[in-house]
Amino acid sequence: MDRGPGVSPAPRSAPAAADPLWTRAYVLTVASLHLFFLAWALLFATLPLYLEEAPKWQVGWVVSGAFGVASLLVRPLSGRVSDRWGRRPVMLAGAALTAVTLAAHALSPDPWLLTGVRLLNGAGMCLYTTAAMAQLADVLPPARRGEGMGWYGVIYTTTNVYGPGLGLASAEALGIRPFFLVAGLAAAGAALLALPLRDTPRPQTAGTGRGQLVSRAALLPTSVFLALTVTFSVLPAFLALYVKQDGLGSAGVFFFLLGVALVPARWLGGTVADRLGRAAVIYPGLALAAVGMALLALAGSAPPLYAAALVFGAGFGLGHTGLTILTVDRARPEERGAAMATFALAWDAGTLGSFALGFVGDATGLAALFGAAAVLPLLALAGFWAAGRGRPIGS
Repeated sequence: MDRGPGVSPAPRSAPAAADPLWTRAYVLTVASLHLFFLAWALLFATLPLYLEEAPKWQVGWVVSGAFGVASLLVRPLSGRVSDRWGRRPVMLAGAALTAVTLAAHALSPDPWLLTGVRLLNGAGMCLYTTAAMAQLADVLPPARRGEGMGWYGVIYTTTNVYGPGLGLASAEALGIRPFFLVAGLAAAGAALLALPLRDTPRPQTAGTGRGQLVSRAALLPTSVFLALTVTFSVLPAFLALYVKQDGLGSAGVFFFLLGVALVPARWLGGTVADRLGRAAVIYPGLALAAVGMALLALAGSAPPLYAAALVFGAGFGLGHTGLTILTVDRARPEERGAAMATFALAWDAGTLGSFALGFVGDATGLAALFGAAAVLPLLALAGFWAAGRGRPIGS
């Protein structure tokens, strides 16, 4: 397999009628993932309001910074733990830790007290998501893996459609502190759905050592994806404050429209990437993400704010899909686990972006913060193009 920049889509195999997709294990896994990501989405528009009186850099640190530090520390080891102990025990441990730490947010809005809670919260989420994605790969029939991943993308992305609005409504109806118990219950529900799962037997390969922590094959798509994750990270950290501060509309509607755009973009991205190549999805995705953030920075009323949600959602969905497929293309089969773990590190490192950009928000305002975020996908686009000069990447 060609591991260099020039790759082409692998031919699709016809789904085997004898390989059912919607097995009990698959349904339980994607349902558990849905509840888990719902618990996360519930906080998108509520946690920043809980910290409204804190400086912007402290908001960024609590919402994303501390969370990202914990994930970066845990992520490289989570795959090994999942392989050694099994997917189900690690899913249960991660979901339980997440449920407890989400409920613990209710103890205090003090940023320094919340730092410890968010560190543990990030560790729990990292353990669960790594094991759950490995479980998903285990239960998917190879001939229908793309279809199964596509449905997974839709099922988990729908939490972005209704989760933030549900979180705001719950916080308003119950009060902000009791609301965190609701988020904890959603994560606990993910653990309950994972309880009946059984680990799929996996071959034990002797003499392979402890395996890679970082995949060289994944470094290029990971570095490009990092620009998208940093840009995305400013939304749960600052969007609700931006909307309230400037009276632009509803944060809940913004996140609803963001999710609405993400769902078809993921499906379209996979189809276009197979037919026209990965670059045909990645370049437009990066460009649209930049335009969406620029619209957000310039929004003076609700209509451009909501347009920004649709444009950025479409861009992020296309870029994420194309870069994920490119990561698999570039990696040898025996190192794809390490490649996907490396790619996931972009999510973890990206969460630190809102912490760093929080200083921009404190110095120049939130509109300038979103403007700075708009530059990152453009820089990634230029770097991706430069890396492929003379050697088509993902064409």
